[in-house]
Amino acid sequence: MMKEREGESNVTKKMEKSVLHYFTELIRELGLRRVFQDIHVDILVSIYNICKDDKSDKKRAPKPVMAECVTEYIKKKGITSEQFIEDLDAKIRNDIFKDCEIPIDENSVDAWHAFVDRTGLITFFASLPDSKLRKFAEKCRLTLKTQSREKMIDAILKQEDYDPKKPKPKVEKPSKHKPKIKDGISRTDLHYHYTRQELVDYCKEEGIPRDGLKREVVNRILQHLQGVDVSKKKKKRKSSTPSKKKKSASSPRKKDKDSESESKSERKEDEKEEERSADSEKGQKKRKKEEDSDSEKEKKKRKTSEKK
Repeated sequence: MMKEREGESNVTKKMEKSVLHYFTELIRELGLRRVFQDIHVDILVSIYNICKDDKSDKKRAPKPVMAECVTEYIKKKGITSEQFIEDLDAKIRNDIFKDCEIPIDENSVDAWHAFVDRTGLITFFASLPDSKLRKFAEKCRLTLKTQSREKMIDAILKQEDYDPKKPKPKVEKPSKHKPKIKDGISRTDLHYHYTRQELVDYCKEEGIPRDGLKREVVNRILQHLQGVDVSKKKKKRKSSTPSKKKKSASSPRKKDKDSESESKSERKEDEKEEERSADSEKGQKKRKKEEDSDSEKEKKKRKTSEKK
């Protein structure tokens, strides 16, 4: 009994492996076919001319036919998509990477492999009806609150719930390779790829203040790259001798009172001068009257003396 059970388990394991292998190959085949169909026609023609059986035939076939031919060529050769892309001419290979928006570096082939697999998975799930997609999501314990097939497939591939009411904050991932410190570098790359000492050394070269925590140094570097002046301004030293306090400016009410008192005093002086001038005029009139009366008396006396 034990041997029979062990035999059955071995058979199931072999079946699981074969099914998994078949499914993996199917996904990659779907991915290759879709990628070659979507690629620019001039690039596809150059690949098709390498893979077609009749090299003398110079007629351009439809894109689906050319994509199928290239995919079948890779299957017959028994090579992987990575081996196929590596064997191509460097110019054609780089044209494919550019068209698929894959960075051209030492990891381009691995990125191509991941791109093909993802495209194959998207193609496979896109062929399923909505009911199957939702059942698959339930098996993965995912919540999909959307009617969009594109969003459902994206959530399944990312293995994340989709709830538009509760959007998850996007976490920026660092670059695979250490970038140079220049305008456009992200905060995440500065934190992830550079130690504090490396950032401090950069600050020394650029004349940037380098004190504080690592995040503060990162902030200053980013501001400096954007053209912001981050140099510390020298504070003015306070003089040792105590500065004399300035007299506080008089309030507007006080000014009004002062002006009123000044005007009152001026009025009084004017009144006094008027009184003085009036008194002087009266005195002059009295003197004239007295002088006139004296002169009349003298005239009368002269007349009386002359009659005698």
